[in-house]
Amino acid sequence: MSALKVKADLDGRICVLTVTGDLDCLSVTGFLTHAARVVDERTERFVLDLGGVTFLDAAGARALATATHFPPSSCPVIIRSLSAWARRVLDLMNLMDLDLRQEPGTGPEHRDMPVRQGTSDPISQP
Repeated sequence: MSALKVKADLDGRICVLTVTGDLDCLSVTGFLTHAARVVDERTERFVLDLGGVTFLDAAGARALATATHFPPSSCPVIIRSLSAWARRVLDLMNLMDLDLRQEPGTGPEHRDMPVRQGTSDPISQP
């Protein structure tokens, strides 16, 4: 069991939340509270960097889905460095109906997953 740590990097109107440790039923309240504090109506790009997540359960997956709705609907939301096993959890929960295009400069094991690009509609599969 690894304690959850959430670090916010704010660069102008870009908010990057770096999440490390276990995102589970015991830690989702702290995660959502922290995310809600740092994301506001001025956020123009929201990145969830999940490269350090060591465990993800159903509650954690739902919390990630909830956090993607914190910024304004015009704000792109990116999930970065999602591991294959975490991707599988999201898939099993039917939360993976999103585009998984690889952005330049990222390896196949560390893809950025656009969750929303300026609209509230999911991105079409290629």
